[in-house]
Amino acid sequence: MITLVLFAIELGNNKILGPNVVFQNIIKNLVISQDIEYVLVVNENYQCTENHTKHMEIFQINPKNYFNFFVTLRNIVEKLSRRKKRRIKFFYPKPMFFPLNIDQYAFLYDLPIEKIYMGKTLDDLKREFFFKKLLWKNLKRIFTISYSSFQDISHVLNLKNLDWIYLGVDTEIFRPISPQDNVEKLFFIFKKRGIDFIENYFFAPIGKIWYRKNVINLLTAFRKFYSSIDEKIYLVISAVNLDSNDEYVRKVLSNRDKRILFLKELDQEEVVSLYNGSIAVILPSLYEGFGLPVLEALACGKQILFSNIKVFNEIYPNNRYTFNPLEPEDIKNCLLKFYKEKDLIKNNRILDKDTISRFSWTKTVNDLLDKIKE
Repeated sequence: MITLVLFAIELGNNKILGPNVVFQNIIKNLVISQDIEYVLVVNENYQCTENHTKHMEIFQINPKNYFNFFVTLRNIVEKLSRRKKRRIKFFYPKPMFFPLNIDQYAFLYDLPIEKIYMGKTLDDLKREFFFKKLLWKNLKRIFTISYSSFQDISHVLNLKNLDWIYLGVDTEIFRPISPQDNVEKLFFIFKKRGIDFIENYFFAPIGKIWYRKNVINLLTAFRKFYSSIDEKIYLVISAVNLDSNDEYVRKVLSNRDKRILFLKELDQEEVVSLYNGSIAVILPSLYEGFGLPVLEALACGKQILFSNIKVFNEIYPNNRYTFNPLEPEDIKNCLLKFYKEKDLIKNNRILDKDTISRFSWTKTVNDLLDKIKE
C-alpha cells in the first residue's frame, strides 16, 4: 500500500491564492482507495476541518524552523515505517527535498519567465536556477500545471523528472448567479469599502500585483478605452498586496484614477459575485503557469478578454477577444471590440461547458495519483 504524505503547509487563512487553491482542492477531491493511505502535514497554526480529518492522519509542523521540520519528517517516516508493506511517498506544494530514502514529489508551478521582458535572457534564468536545479533533480517527479509551462521550464532547466497535469475549477463555488440575486451582494461588497454601487465594470482578478500581471499597461489601455466611449464604465481590480511598499505596487497605485478601483480582502464568495456582476473579465498577464481565473470566469458564465500568451490560448483556444499584452493600444482595441459586440452575446452568459468539463479537480487528482503510483 502507498502512504501518500501531503505537505499542505501553505494552507492558511487566504484560500483563494496560489498553492492554497491547489492543495485545498486536491484534499477535497481525494478518493478513498484501498491501495492509498493519506497523511496530511499542515502548519501548526492551521485549523483542520472535519473534511481533513475524516479520511487521513494529521501532523502539525512549524515549517519556518528547518531543523524541527526535518526532525518531524524523520519522526513521521519512522512512525509510518512501522506499518507493514508501506511505500511512503512525500508530496510538497513547491520544490523541496530532504535526504530521506523515499520517493518525493512536488509542484513547480512556473518560473519567472516574465524577466525576459525586463531585459533578462534564457541564459540568465538558467544561471539563476542552477543550484536549485541540482536540488530539484533529486525529486522523483516535479509536476507543472500546463503543457505550456512544461515546455518553458524544460527549455530553461532541462529537468528529466519534469511532468505536467492540468488544474481544475470548482463549479460548486464558481457558478452563474442571476443578476437579481447578485445585486445586493455587490452593493455590500462596495459599500463596506466606502464605494458607491457600481453597475458597469470590467473585472480584473489580479490576485497579487507584480510585474508579470502587467497592470500598468492595463491601466493605460483602460484610460484610453473609457475616454473614447460615452458610457460610464469602471475597471475593478482585486489584489491582496495593495499595502505593500514594493516599488512596482506603488507605481501601479499612482496610476489609478476615479474610474479604476482596487479592492482587497475579498473572500471567495465576494470574488464569485464580482465575476458575475462584471461586463466581462480581463486578464492582461505577460506570463502565467496556468490561469485559474480563465476557468473561474467561464464557470461563472462570463466572457474573458485576455493576453495572447501560450497558456491562456491552451486553456481556451476559441476566445475571440485576445490582445498583445505589451501594447496598451491593442488592449484598448480589444476592449472596444468587445464593448461594441457585448449586446450580441445573449445576457453575456456564455457558460462554456465543453471547456469547463476538460478541467475538473477530480480529473486533476486522478491524473496525479496515477502518476504517483507509477
